[in-house]
Amino acid sequence: MNQMVVVIIVLLLVVTFLLSGKEQTKKAEEEKESKRAEKEDWEKETIIEISEIQSRKDAMDSMVDSAFENDPEKKNTLKDAIQEWADMKKKVFSERRSWVRNPEKE
Repeated sequence: MNQMVVVIIVLLLVVTFLLSGKEQTKKAEEEKESKRAEKEDWEKETIIEISEIQSRKDAMDSMVDSAFENDPEKKNTLKDAIQEWADMKKKVFSERRSWVRNPEKE
């Protein structure tokens, strides 16, 4: 009788360890997948210089001017959106490199 109880307890412990291991493996795989996806996102990100940002902004502004000559409201709205895009890109570029220029801020 005692041996049967010991065998049952041992089997329960083995099953518990196996199930726990599967959960931990699943969590590790999910974390690995999220890190891989994050790494791929960083690799796809394009960082452009401020001068290139300005030239793209100027090109988009001229396209908007020629496309919406007769609709100043749309033209101004699009130009505002383009300016916001350019400002955001410039901010990202400067913040990405700020640790190099200003290490004391960190």
